[in-house]
Formats: sequence, C-alpha cells, structure tokens
Amino acid sequence: MGIDTISFKAILLVILCIAAVILLVMLFLQKKRKRRTSGTGYIEALYALIDGDRDKAFKLLTKAVKNGESDIGAYIQLGNLLRERKMPEKALQIHRSLTVRRDLGYDEEKAVQIALAEDLSEMGKMDRAIGALNSIHKRKKDVDIARTLHRLYHRKGDYENAFSMLKAISNIDPATGPWERSAYLVCVGAILYDMNEKTESRAYLKKALKEDGSSVPALYLSAIVEADGGDSEAAVQMWHRLLVEDITFLEEILPDLQKALFESGDYERLELLLDDLSEKHPSDPLVNIALADLFLKKGDTRKSISVLREAKPSGGLADYLKVIKLAAAYLETGSEMDARKVLTEKRNFPNSRLAYICSSCGERSTTPQHYCRNCSSLNTFRTEE
Repeated sequence: MGIDTISFKAILLVILCIAAVILLVMLFLQKKRKRRTSGTGYIEALYALIDGDRDKAFKLLTKAVKNGESDIGAYIQLGNLLRERKMPEKALQIHRSLTVRRDLGYDEEKAVQIALAEDLSEMGKMDRAIGALNSIHKRKKDVDIARTLHRLYHRKGDYENAFSMLKAISNIDPATGPWERSAYLVCVGAILYDMNEKTESRAYLKKALKEDGSSVPALYLSAIVEADGGDSEAAVQMWHRLLVEDITFLEEILPDLQKALFESGDYERLELLLDDLSEKHPSDPLVNIALADLFLKKGDTRKSISVLREAKPSGGLADYLKVIKLAAAYLETGSEMDARKVLTEKRNFPNSRLAYICSSCGERSTTPQHYCRNCSSLNTFRTEE
C-alpha cells in the first residue's frame, strides 16, 4: 500500500501541476487575445480615418474604448470626432480624463493639451483655450503648440497675433519661411477685402509682398484692390508683375488691364507691356494673340496677320483665339476666302473661368490662395473650371 499510495500521489501531483500550467497558459492567451482584439480595433479606426470614413472610425473607436483600450491615442481621436460632431462638452470630458494618467510622455501630454484647447475653442471659450496653450508656449517653444495657437488666433479674428505666431514658428522651424507668411497675409487681405475694409486689406497685401515679392495670390488680389480704389497705375504695375510670374492669367485679366490703361490715359503702353511679356514668355501664344489684337485695333492689319501666323499652335483656347483673330484680320483686308478657311479649323473652346476650392474643407475662393481661411490648411487649393 505504501508504494502504490506514493505512486498514486505522485501521479496526482503531476496531473495537478499540468492542469495548473494549462490554466495559466489559457489565462495568458485570453488576456493577449483581448489586448490584440482591442488594439486591432484602434488600428482599424486609424485606417478608417486615413480612408476618410469618419463614421466607421467613430464606431470602432467607441467600441475600442468600451473594451478598455489602453492606447491614449484612441481616446484623443474619439474626443476629436465627438468635437467634429458638435459635442465638444463630451470631447472635453474624455480629454480631461487623460490628464490624470501618470504614464503620459511629453508628446502624449502635448496632444492632450492641444485637444483640450480645441474643445474649449469649439465651446466658445477661446480666451481660455489660448491662455492655456500660451502658458505652455512660454515654457517650451514647440512647433505643434505654436501652430495650434496660430490657428486659434486666426479663428478668433486676431490676425496680428496669428501672424506673430507664424513668425515665432519660423524661429523654431526654418522650413516655415516667407512663402508661408506671405500666404497667410494674403488670406487675411482677402478676408478684409470681402468685408469691404479696403484700406486694411491693402496694408496686409503690402506686407505679403514684402515677405514674398513674387507671390501670385498677393499680386492678383493687390491689382484688384488698387483698381477698385481707383489707382489704375498701381493696378497696371501689379498685373504686369503678376503676368511676369504667371502668364496663364493673361486671358482673364487682359480686359481689366486694357480698361485700367484706358482710364489712366496711357493705352499706348499696352503694346510695350505685351512686347515685354512676349520677350519673357516667347512661347506663350496668348501673348502673341493679344499683341496681334492690339495691332488690329490700331489698323495695322498686315502686322496683326504676321504675328498670328507666326504664333505656334498650343491646343485649346489659344488656338481658338488665334483662329478668330486671324479670320477677323483677313476680313479687314477683304480676303473672305482666307477668313472662311481658318474658321473651319476650330469651332469650340473650353471655359477658362476657374474656381479655387480647398481640398481639405471645401472652402471656395474667387481669387487664387495658398492658405485656407476656413481650416488653416496650407497649399490645399485646387482649381476647377
């Protein structure tokens, strides 16, 4: 009995040990599976955000948080989506709950503070939002904090402080240079112009051109502001500088340029401007067409025909205009057969009027822009006919 009893007890002990090991392994795998499932939900939510499916991301993040997701990013993103859904109070609650966590690194703590500021801003508590971030900015010069402050100041309508933050960012991040500062100043100029505050608009546009003298948006809007203000000479200078930078605007602004020169009593100068543009853009057909049109109006029909025949084909609108002008010139000389011949070559042309639309938020602008007044995105505008 003694030997059999000992053997039985040894076998039982081994079985119990094996069962305990199996139980521990099962518990470990269950926890690991739970963590993996939770983590997978957050990752899927991030992919949904990348794909632009914010509704799906919201559902996945809500489920992940309810399942005990440990990643702080999930809570920040969920709060941000709640704010987008016009529930900033709930977003604030979620983001505030993160401030008591002791495992926050600097980047995570910064992300939480930025999210809190955005929540307060959406709730109309702009001064509190700005004040909280300013206290952090004074202690540590951080690009993300400074950019958020820039956006909040802009949203508040405090354009001077918004611009000051851009300059502060330039000191931290050399990649933020005159081009971006100019883009922002043009945006402010456009806002003020739309508000009929022409003097203030002009002041911001001048600052924009000091930052970047070749800025197409700054030159475009400056010409409009000067023309509206009755300063035809200043408008002509701005249009000329604009066309030197980007000749594709010639078709759009040529009527305004002609009108400004006529009003200033210096219409003959148009030929000089077009000659200058022809030298700077020798391959651009629209310049040659405009020059030929001028000769036609002056009665020099043969010179007009010569310029048009030398203009190289480029397709689209330019070729159509060439045909129309050339036909008109032939009719002036009484050569109806030549006019009829060239008119059979082109019949339709594209609409060249463009709309400027921000690809991030859908904001529309009637003038070219690099900075979006609505979402503060940079270089997100696209053009549509």
